[in-house]
Amino acid sequence: MLGKLIRYEISATGRLFLPFYGALIVFALINKLFFSFDTPVPDFIANVTMATYIIIIVAIVVLTYLVMIQRFYKNLLSDEGYLMFTLPVKSWQHIASKLVVAVMWTILSLLVTLFTIFLMVFNSEMIPHIQELVAEVQQEFAPLNHAAIVSLFLQLSVTALISSVATILMIYTSIAIGHLFGKHRVLASFGAFLGINFAIQSASSLFMAFIMPSTIEKLDEFDGAFVEIMNLLQGLFQISNVINILLCAVFFLVTSYILQKKLNLE
Repeated sequence: MLGKLIRYEISATGRLFLPFYGALIVFALINKLFFSFDTPVPDFIANVTMATYIIIIVAIVVLTYLVMIQRFYKNLLSDEGYLMFTLPVKSWQHIASKLVVAVMWTILSLLVTLFTIFLMVFNSEMIPHIQELVAEVQQEFAPLNHAAIVSLFLQLSVTALISSVATILMIYTSIAIGHLFGKHRVLASFGAFLGINFAIQSASSLFMAFIMPSTIEKLDEFDGAFVEIMNLLQGLFQISNVINILLCAVFFLVTSYILQKKLNLE
């Protein structure tokens, strides 16, 4: 049943995202053509197309968050919730389906944006510069073997992914907590988000104040030892991942409990 919910969610949200992705690719191609013209394009036209491209990127970012919030609230906590909760589906499956699709669109939006930037600026003259950059990177990472480099970038990607999941779940939890109030639920949700975020930031600041002195001492002891610095960064990534996974579990359980035990659609 979870798979059906995910497919339904993709179908409902894809009609919003795909036109924006298409428009972004079209304007990237237009800008690329303008860059390639031997005869300069009038500044006004070039500025308009580039401004439109940037506006579409901003719109995609905003749309990602708006759809994330709107789908969770409208689908589960508004009148549509009466229908959704009559389905033979557990509350955690509703949350999981929306989380999976929200993460999917977040990643896809990033990849499409990076692809269009590459599409817009890449040309044959860049190949020698890219080769030089790759050579410099290889020289910089020479103390590490290829497996260690791949592991480092994978850990960085995983850390970013887990952090994004934690942020999305924090938004869901804030909306669910706000729904517990009889009136001014939107304002209560916003207040819950600020309160949760403040608590997390305060705890993070205290934690960083605790570990940073010892971390700085280790960096001084390394004296530029690249391998040791990379090992330290991997350790910090692992700590961050553990903390964010715990936060994800707490947010998911709290949201699921509210939807299952405290839901009030009146």
